[in-house]
Amino acid sequence: EQYIANHRLGDRVFLRGYTENIIPWINGFDMMVMPSYYEGFGYSAVEAMAARKPVIGTNVSSLPEIIEDGVTGILVAPRSAEQLADAMERLANDPVLRISMGENGRKRADELFTESRMIKETEAFFREVAERKPAARSALTSSE
Repeated sequence: EQYIANHRLGDRVFLRGYTENIIPWINGFDMMVMPSYYEGFGYSAVEAMAARKPVIGTNVSSLPEIIEDGVTGILVAPRSAEQLADAMERLANDPVLRISMGENGRKRADELFTESRMIKETEAFFREVAERKPAARSALTSSE
């Protein structure tokens, strides 16, 4: 907060904390930047992609599975301020690339990260495990 005040960035930097409805905020920015050292699922990246925003993220945890480097966003090395700044500058200076990556991100989010797909794949996984269980049980019994 002090840095923002000292550099007169209050009109451009917002520290919102928890926000119930994030969509108006996402719609208001040009790109999502996630300089994470660790990321669980990376739901924020998926939300940004669904809103047609390119995502710059570090090459850690689940982010490489979500962000397709050079297609839906840019992956950078963790703790590399230089790579992060270069990626931000590249997207800031290339609106055609931002739009292209944003559209690609929307398609990827729609294809891979929808609730219906998650439910369908989870159900399929449980069905597969349930169908294998009797065979696995008999294999264990016969080897004892």
